[in-house]
Amino acid sequence: MISTRRNAPEAIALYAQSLAEDGHALPPPRTLNELERDPQVARDIAEYMVALVPVPPPTRRSETPRKFSRHRRA
Repeated sequence: MISTRRNAPEAIALYAQSLAEDGHALPPPRTLNELERDPQVARDIAEYMVALVPVPPPTRRSETPRKFSRHRRA
């Protein structure tokens, strides 16, 4: 569980980046009370743990790590 909480900000940042690439934004933040009143979320809250996770600031596309291919130069 500790590694899950440790990795959560990065996972949210990747999710936000994916949404942005598709022209969408993260949903607006809501309080726990607001989430409990949402029938689509209420059951999950009753059955699973809820944790506050800081959302990292968005990064520009140029700041994301680049993947390099492993082609050899001739």
